[in-house]
Amino acid sequence: PNGDIPSVLLFWAPWHGASCEGGPVDSILKTLSPMFTGKLYFGRVEAEACHDIAEQLGVSVIPTICFLDASNNLLEKIDGCDDAAEITQAVKRLASRSSSSSHPTAASAVENKPMSEEDLLNERLKNLIESSEVMLFMKGSPGAERCGFSRQ
Repeated sequence: PNGDIPSVLLFWAPWHGASCEGGPVDSILKTLSPMFTGKLYFGRVEAEACHDIAEQLGVSVIPTICFLDASNNLLEKIDGCDDAAEITQAVKRLASRSSSSSHPTAASAVENKPMSEEDLLNERLKNLIESSEVMLFMKGSPGAERCGFSRQ
């Protein structure tokens, strides 16, 4: 893969529909890919056609998703999974490992710069949204719901 950034590799097979192009696992990774442009490389490897790579990374189940650092060392592997939440968390872990170790001086310079009120609000909203897999937004307040489905 790309030697400059970490990689997420999907090992797939033509006989396994969930890992084929357009299948659930492929769709999960295609949804995540644009969110990490320039930070992570997303690729597909046909396991049987690239047997040596699959063997080197210990791939024995289809689908398998391998998470590699920029030096192509295996950091994490998910075997036989099509759980979007598990895959998303693993991708986020890989991205956070790379961002925290890649440019510490740039990160510290950004931390010392005062944030505008709008940036602070956006950061709080981002953290809130990413804090859970499921989020409920409700009109009103806990004491006076106004969603139309609550008890009156």
